[in-house]
Amino acid sequence: MPQKMKLTTDKNARPYQRRRTEALKKDAKDKKQLQSTPPKILKGKARYAYTQLYPVLRESGFITQADIDTVTLFCMQVQNYKDSYENIVEEGASIKGKPNPFIKTLNDVTKSVQSLADDLGLTPAARARLLETVEQDDGGESMSDLLNKGGDF
Repeated sequence: MPQKMKLTTDKNARPYQRRRTEALKKDAKDKKQLQSTPPKILKGKARYAYTQLYPVLRESGFITQADIDTVTLFCMQVQNYKDSYENIVEEGASIKGKPNPFIKTLNDVTKSVQSLADDLGLTPAARARLLETVEQDDGGESMSDLLNKGGDF
């Protein structure tokens, strides 16, 4: 199975990886950068999540101010995830013989966090899809073209 592509500017990485990563960053550089302070709507754990996430998103070079709503929703869902988990730890898996309703909430929130993380490029699969987009936009070979060639790349 072929290795998944990654976003990197490491000088030891393959040239096509660096080239595609730089193309994505160049596109984002032309747009307003993501604000460094958490939006006022975020409180508590969600606000803290933003402060922890911001450096990662800023360093990635792909997320801009246009993505603020998605980042905000992600942070809110992280708070919901943590609150649900804490409730399950405190109350247990069942309450008075019935399943703890926070188990369903935790499952739902987990799906939302995973989806938003994917949207923000915070998963390996999402980063690979970002590369596919750059390949097609910059006139380079698409991932499927590279895979269909065979051999090492």
